[in-house]
Amino acid sequence: MSKSQKYWKKRIQQQEHNTDKINENYLNGIDKHLQRYKNDLKKEIESFYSRYATDYKMTMADARKLLTDDEVKEFKNSTLARYRELVLDPNTPPQLIDALSYRHRISRKDALIAEIERLTVELYGGKDGIQESVTDCLGKVYKKASIDIAKGFQLAGKDARPILNDDVVKQKLNANWSGKTFSQAVWGHEKEYMKKIEKTLNHGFMQGHNVNKMINALEEVTNVPRYRVKALIYTESTYFANLANMDQMKAVDAKQYEIMAVRDNKTSEKCKHEDGKVYDIDKFEPGNTAPPFHVHCRSSIIPSLTEEEEKLFEEPEEEDPHVIKKKLEKEYDKTKLEAIAIKKRLKEIEMLGDNPNITEAEEDKLINEMNSLWSMEKRIKKRLNELKKYLAELTSLEKNTPVDSAAVIERRQFLKNATPNDIIELGKSIEEKHKISEVIGKPEKIKAIFEQYRPMGGKVNKEDWSTYSDKKVKAMFEDALSYYPTEWADVPRKHHKQIKCTKAGRGFFSSEGALNAAGDRYDIRVKNYRDCVTFACNTGTYARKTTPFHEVGHMMEWDCPDLVRLEKEYIAMRAQGEDLVRLKDLFPGYDYDDDELCLKDDFLSPYMGKPYEDAAEIFTMGIEGLFKKSGYIKGGGDYKTRYITDDEEFMHFIIGLLTKV
Repeated sequence: MSKSQKYWKKRIQQQEHNTDKINENYLNGIDKHLQRYKNDLKKEIESFYSRYATDYKMTMADARKLLTDDEVKEFKNSTLARYRELVLDPNTPPQLIDALSYRHRISRKDALIAEIERLTVELYGGKDGIQESVTDCLGKVYKKASIDIAKGFQLAGKDARPILNDDVVKQKLNANWSGKTFSQAVWGHEKEYMKKIEKTLNHGFMQGHNVNKMINALEEVTNVPRYRVKALIYTESTYFANLANMDQMKAVDAKQYEIMAVRDNKTSEKCKHEDGKVYDIDKFEPGNTAPPFHVHCRSSIIPSLTEEEEKLFEEPEEEDPHVIKKKLEKEYDKTKLEAIAIKKRLKEIEMLGDNPNITEAEEDKLINEMNSLWSMEKRIKKRLNELKKYLAELTSLEKNTPVDSAAVIERRQFLKNATPNDIIELGKSIEEKHKISEVIGKPEKIKAIFEQYRPMGGKVNKEDWSTYSDKKVKAMFEDALSYYPTEWADVPRKHHKQIKCTKAGRGFFSSEGALNAAGDRYDIRVKNYRDCVTFACNTGTYARKTTPFHEVGHMMEWDCPDLVRLEKEYIAMRAQGEDLVRLKDLFPGYDYDDDELCLKDDFLSPYMGKPYEDAAEIFTMGIEGLFKKSGYIKGGGDYKTRYITDDEEFMHFIIGLLTKV
């Protein structure tokens, strides 16, 4: 690999890392919107069955019955009234307006489908819906990629400036590279999804499904939008990031570009075939001569240098982002002074022009100077606006996607491409070398072993603790963080949040703000209560000393989506084909709610198989078992205490994760 290829590979990896962070941030928002939609859908089905079902079952004949006059009136006052509001809203997408059609005579099933479609088009096209979220996400991906690649060219001695103009970016977002714009793709998903909903309802009515069976069938269908949107976002992100790269290459008059594929066990045959190929700039055609070559494509393009250019190429030293920002601010201040000087001179010329004794030659000279100054003033104003916007966008984007160190990026890249078996093998090799199993529950010794692989021992800055934090809880979390990887203590600050420590009956971590002991309300005494994370635990006589070690693990799940993915894949691998069981049934008399379920498997504790939307209990219970030698109980009549060393595969999985998370 040449010097320039190595350089651009590093820059593209940073770009990919930043893009992934932007994507995950927006997907998390879409997930919350989708969950609200699922809850609303469930309520609609329950309401429908409670009104019309016989013995909790619904037949097709029952569903096809026409609404009574009162029911039609109610339908018009609710569903159609909301529909009219959407039609009158100038911001409502046209697809939403065309989504529903009504008849004078309407059946129960028609009314139900109409209400579901209203909910669905709001999910896709409403405020903060899928359409808006994907648009914002891809716009940010393009801008960030433009900044990244421009910075690369600047460091390589080229006069490159990122494209940040909102109108230009919007125009690029309407690109039709795959036969349809991403907006058309989003609404194509909505139509396909509604067909699946209607098909599921028809099947359920034909089979006479009860309400629970119908809800379960729809639950499976409602998982589809998330997978489709994720595939859309990641594929389109590859397109827009590479489009930003191409726009910058054209701006610096590059002649050729090279395909750079991510080489791992997920790399497609197409990307392997294209890897290293060089094309002329004017041959750029996404899907054919440029990425994305397929759904979820991760390939990129980099500048291709001639042999002569390669000989002259020297990898530039990276400048600190703050230094770059200072340079831009310095240019802005200098340009502003030039603008002030021009304005002053124009006033002087105006006063000289009023002199009745001025000669014709002198007047012509002043007019020429004035025209020249006006032209300069126009250019300077334009540059000032560019600099102002660039600085604002740079500040905003840096805030949304903090820059991690090269070591962190390398570890996260490993996690992104890893399988649970990769992690287990890594952990096994470390265990064989260091015999961590012999020092379980001795945090100082475990810390010393892992220091051979990464910096250990985190300390939270004084200003990163929020006001009204409980002192005992704070001390407990400070102690836990002091044994964990150094960078873990910086996670809240990386997300521009402070840490609020709360005394509670049961421990929890939340990224949603400064919360009370129950975790259901903000602690509004804290001035910036929305810009906090919460660590909560019990400080009483019988409090579990392992809780802080456990809850810090949940913070890392929030920060690292691939950790959660690996945990879920590990659970699926271990508990394949199992049904969910209630923790309450396994542990009678314990403080578990009726809806707390788990996949029991042969885990040291069935709690490890507890399912969540965006978290798990594998990593959290593993690291507390490693550092504090927590005892585990399987339940269901088996109350023997076991330790992490009693399940070697699980221990290796945790050791491997701790090396990379």
